[in-house]
Amino acid sequence: MPHVSRGPLSRFGELFAIEEIRSIERLLRVFGSPVSLWVPDAKAVGGKKVSPRPLDARRALDAYKRGGTLYLNHVEEWVPPLRRITQVLANGLGLPPDRIFCSVLASRAGAGASAHFDPLQSFNIQLRGRKRWRLAPNAFVKDPTVGWAVGHEVSPELATHFRGGQKGMPAKARSVEVGPGDVVFVPRSVWHTTRALDDSLAFCFEVFPQTWADVALAKLRQLLVADERWRAFATGVPPERELLASLAKQARAVSLAPPRLESARRFRKARGVSLAVQRRGSRHALEITRGGRRETALLDAQLVPLCERIAAAARFTVGALARSLEHALTEEEVSDALEWFVEAGILREEA
Repeated sequence: MPHVSRGPLSRFGELFAIEEIRSIERLLRVFGSPVSLWVPDAKAVGGKKVSPRPLDARRALDAYKRGGTLYLNHVEEWVPPLRRITQVLANGLGLPPDRIFCSVLASRAGAGASAHFDPLQSFNIQLRGRKRWRLAPNAFVKDPTVGWAVGHEVSPELATHFRGGQKGMPAKARSVEVGPGDVVFVPRSVWHTTRALDDSLAFCFEVFPQTWADVALAKLRQLLVADERWRAFATGVPPERELLASLAKQARAVSLAPPRLESARRFRKARGVSLAVQRRGSRHALEITRGGRRETALLDAQLVPLCERIAAAARFTVGALARSLEHALTEEEVSDALEWFVEAGILREEA
């Protein structure tokens, strides 16, 4: 749910003490990236539309003076004191620092942003002037991965879970007026519009955590590139509508199957090796017999159940061992332990 926190600007003394963000003119002197200009477009469906246009600092300031809204993204890259503040916030939220960035929005009185939603969460701190927000729940899409503004095209990725077609803010939007020192928290997907009642300057922490799709894709790529066949150049890639069918056909033709996941890895004892777990006083030990020789290794308590199951089985998979231990160890921990046995010549991994 959106939330408004009211209070004096002095509670953000460390932030407002940074000279570069006390006025848009000062910030534009040091800001080296393109600046987005938001302007009304009367041709948009349902009224006004946000039209981002990248400008350099000089042209951006001229456009601002003529009544546009400026959006400056990743301000921390040009204002070093913000990096430490961003790091502190990231630590407090348990996020990597690259998942939080700073932006500044400057609007002349009467300007603002049209109806839209974002794929991230934001903490908007009003530094100068007054601003009116309108906020409403989003009944059309949950957890979007891409933002959208009324009247704009829906991107291919967003089209997988959102159709678009809305012509403005939902009827039951909440209206909030804020001034210097107030903070508006806008969750992901919430519809919102803004309108500056005075010349307005606002600072924003934008929080963009990874999705589970991001995590899964990163892990999948790590698994795929371990196989030289998946590292081959992809030549002759067909059009999007034919891509999935083509990939499936090619995979069958050249046995280009993804590597097996950790849980499917299969192991067996090396030839001529036998294992037994014995109690030695208050400790347990693993007895390894091979080639007529016996070796003994003391075990940490958490490894005793794992070694007992390895000793009793001829063949096993990582997943089966982890399940038999009722996941007292993760599959990754089981896999690491088995690799140690392989390096010691006790186990062999099967293809």
